Amino acid sequence: MKTLTYSAYLLISLVFFISCKKEYSSETGTLPVIDTLRNNCKLKELIEKDAVSGRAEYAYISTYNSSNVVSRIVLFDSINNVTDNSFPVSYPANRVQIDANQYFLTAADGKVTEFHGYEYPNDPSSSKITAKYSYNALNQLSQRTEENDSFPGRVTFHMDYTYTNNNLTKAVASVFNGIGFQVVAEITYEYDASKTVKNFLFLHALAPDIIYFQTAIKAGLNSVNAIRKATLKFTDPLTGIQITRTSNFTNFIIDAKNFVKSFDLTGDDFDVAGLYAGQRYVLNYFCF
Repeated sequence: MKTLTYSAYLLISLVFFISCKKEYSSETGTLPVIDTLRNNCKLKELIEKDAVSGRAEYAYISTYNSSNVVSRIVLFDSINNVTDNSFPVSYPANRVQIDANQYFLTAADGKVTEFHGYEYPNDPSSSKITAKYSYNALNQLSQRTEENDSFPGRVTFHMDYTYTNNNLTKAVASVFNGIGFQVVAEITYEYDASKTVKNFLFLHALAPDIIYFQTAIKAGLNSVNAIRKATLKFTDPLTGIQITRTSNFTNFIIDAKNFVKSFDLTGDDFDVAGLYAGQRYVLNYFCF
């Protein structure tokens, strides 16, 4: 099973946050045929492949129904040829139901306002949490707060997102230390302004509910340019020691409609958003 390197509580632990190992796996391996001749296309598959061997290792697969909305999300381990998770998505009034135990609440405009589910959405043994989302005047996700359901109403962790020129440029992680909130991590994002992208991945750090289920929900407007680099600075709240990791997004292949077909990640893992160095990410779309 593949799990994002993420936890409000374990952010305090430098060892977990920086050196948690990645579990490899994934989808079949051939470069998908991408029909983006139409302008209205949504992400259907994110396939993770070894950039050197070309072997597919993992895939996030969304199935769309006749109403052009996601009806199932599958996390598929290609190396072992098994399905890790299968989420039967449905849309009752004012919510997006992910499975029997996890759901999003939605506002009148369809944007998600809360997530109720597991800290690691693919691991039912993890803690139950409530995440709440706020948006700025430009319809961009500006904050994600988190409460543990064992202590309802007590925010233990929050992410604050900043935008420049319609791109996400900073994410700041703050943890409640018993007295107040303490900044423990800052992620800065840099972009190639010459490359416009459409309906690309949400890369909002430390928001696994959005990362896993982004094809089924509305979480505000995404960045408009191709990301070039993400730099994570983590400060150990106990020692004050700072560690920096840099992830480079390279070799973008973008079609004439501005849909990203593939890119590579080099440098350090960007595991706070579920991406890993040494991998090529292939994107396939559902168009209607």
